[in-house]
Amino acid sequence: MPKIPVNLDDVKDVVDPGWYLCKVTGEEIRTSEGSGYDYINWELEIDEPESEFHGQKLWYITSLKPTALSMLKNFLEACGFVWNSDGFHSEDVLGYTLEVQVAHEEYEGRMQNRIKNVRAV
Repeated sequence: MPKIPVNLDDVKDVVDPGWYLCKVTGEEIRTSEGSGYDYINWELEIDEPESEFHGQKLWYITSLKPTALSMLKNFLEACGFVWNSDGFHSEDVLGYTLEVQVAHEEYEGRMQNRIKNVRAV
């Protein structure tokens, strides 16, 4: 088996807490095992060339459960995305930008990124 020539010593698992300009780079509709409702798992990429975290991936979940749609609405408004009363295609949100507030959260003994808030650029 070949040796993989990478140094992982300085790789950060989490970004520093704070606000970051991000671009929506992916989306996937999944079903929650707990509630049975679908949700959208948005893939975001930090889009700040001067930041050490430029290109870092973050994920944000918006539920499609009727009582939780306010988070989806806030996310789309922060992106500047316009929808109509018939709905929207989630892939049409790709390429939009927004700012996200990142905090740290412990999960199964490890710190991870958690998006606490979103806002328009």
